[in-house]
Amino acid sequence: MRDDNGPASLSGQAKKTDALAPVTMAERRAFRHGFGERLRDAMSRANLNQRELSDRVGVTASAVNRWILGHTDPDLPLLPRVAVALKVSLDWLFGMPGAPPPERQVRPIDARELLKVARILEEAENELLALAKKIEQE
Repeated sequence: MRDDNGPASLSGQAKKTDALAPVTMAERRAFRHGFGERLRDAMSRANLNQRELSDRVGVTASAVNRWILGHTDPDLPLLPRVAVALKVSLDWLFGMPGAPPPERQVRPIDARELLKVARILEEAENELLALAKKIEQE
């Protein structure tokens, strides 16, 4: 489009962008806080700590910490990696209305943990049997 004043006019485009108010600092802080809370929640659901998420995404653990605290935002190209690592949708991570929350992920248990749980259950069983025997004798 060209007007009488010379170079191409952007007046049509300017009208569209004028209708959009710039993001305020308060809105930016609120977004970062909400994003950090959802990130923390998703990490908990996925049984991932900051180091594990940072390894999967390709950033430092301190970068993940800054995201959680709302000090910085992840770079745009990293967002799909974050969502995939946490098994959540970007809609949910961004706090979009109607986005379903992620399901809690079950962390695999290793043999040592399994043996520990088995010992605890065995001790509890023995205590219950002893208590039942004591009750029978009374």
